[in-house]
Amino acid sequence: MWRNNVKVDGVFAYGPQNRNVWVHFVGLGWKQLWPAYDAQVINQLSQLLSAKAKGNTVTYLEDDNRVKTIYA
Repeated sequence: MWRNNVKVDGVFAYGPQNRNVWVHFVGLGWKQLWPAYDAQVINQLSQLLSAKAKGNTVTYLEDDNRVKTIYA
């Protein structure tokens, strides 16, 4: 399901475990980033941190309660 124009207000990444990154969307709660590839997780994390810092909204594809694709 696509979610449009959502604000990011929290990000959690746990270092010792690879690909364990969570993001909190206003009104939608915590969602885990899709953990398939290191590069994908790092790219999405950087986009989400930038959107949070700037107060921008994002559009994302949610699949199985995880964030699979992000447009920031």
